[in-house]
Amino acid sequence: MAGLAPGTIAVVLLGDALTGDSSPWLVVVSGALMAIGITGLFIDARVPASHQA
Repeated sequence: MAGLAPGTIAVVLLGDALTGDSSPWLVVVSGALMAIGITGLFIDARVPASHQA
């Protein structure tokens, strides 16, 4: 569940920043959250899964 939060928050903040009268800092924050999400995807793809049952 925590892995979905950065991407979801980034999309919501970016949509609000681009369509509303909100602060331009929301674009910066959403960009940072997108970067965190993409970094998490790369780490998840590179780290082998454990085979514990």
